[in-house]
Amino acid sequence: MERSSKFKLGMTSPQFILACLIVPSLLGCASHARGPASIGDRSRELLRTSFVIDAELSLLTEKNGSIPAVPGEIKKLTGINGAFWTFDLPSIERVGGWVRRNGGVFQIPSTSTDLGSLQSGSAFQVFLFIEEPPKGFGSGPEDLKKLGVLYAQGLRVFQVAYGDNTALGAGFRDDSAPLTLAGRQVIRELNRLGIAVDVSHVGRRTVLDVAHVSKAPIFAGHANAEALAPHPRNKSDEELRAIAQTGGVIGITPIAAYLKKSDAHQPGISEFVDQIDYVIKLVGIDHVGLGSDGYLNGSTAPGFELAGPELASSSRWEFVVAELLRRGYSGESIQKILGGNYLRALAAVFK
Repeated sequence: MERSSKFKLGMTSPQFILACLIVPSLLGCASHARGPASIGDRSRELLRTSFVIDAELSLLTEKNGSIPAVPGEIKKLTGINGAFWTFDLPSIERVGGWVRRNGGVFQIPSTSTDLGSLQSGSAFQVFLFIEEPPKGFGSGPEDLKKLGVLYAQGLRVFQVAYGDNTALGAGFRDDSAPLTLAGRQVIRELNRLGIAVDVSHVGRRTVLDVAHVSKAPIFAGHANAEALAPHPRNKSDEELRAIAQTGGVIGITPIAAYLKKSDAHQPGISEFVDQIDYVIKLVGIDHVGLGSDGYLNGSTAPGFELAGPELASSSRWEFVVAELLRRGYSGESIQKILGGNYLRALAAVFK
């Protein structure tokens, strides 16, 4: 996704009411629907009562848009309680300060005890994410110190490369280049600080190296299985297993280009949930999550449209939950996919 460098502050001090109490009757419930209305009601209730994290979502309504100013509107609009929100490095200080000034509405978690509050009135959790480090970042000792400054400003997720190679490692266009010595030092410092490492756009060899070096769970918060959709941005089975072995999470993304089985194929929600099925069978239910890679209203960067009208809707996760119910997933398993797996892995990162 495009990294945001500016946004309109559409609010000053509204209070979000995020009602997120887990309903025990939903846990482990049988998932065989009695009819379309039953599935719809159950999917809405399960989404409403789950702590939901989207591992790549701009809180802007659209590019250069504003942030919803009505209390509880993000949860009502999308069903989510927290998001990885992508910015370029120079914007972290400004955006982190803005989030803190609206502390009754938003929260940047710092410890495991901050995560996933299920109390009524809890703040929306923001995980500021540098998806593409600046060219040359990590090549000097001052950059390790800079990571500490960025953490204090609100940085919570970091990726070592995007499309092209960096001083730290390879982007997805290069599957053979390794994590560099500087990259290894940065990963260790990210672990020490409690900043999550994402590898969604990272090249294959570098992903495997990151998984080996990191002492904390790592994430591919918006990437799919290459075995089902042969796109260079998707992950091989070897990468998916390596991420899971760290305790990490793979966030399935509804970007159509990353769901296509061929150039002529027009994917939709079925192919999206096929990805969830595949990754669960490969690495287990504890390592799968969700990542929109777009804006609140379902818009995306040109050429990276979401797959079909349901997934392009701001209510996309409600439709996904309904399809999971149709396929026999229990309420407990769905809650893991919606956010429970991220909460567990992030708690290990934040300590």
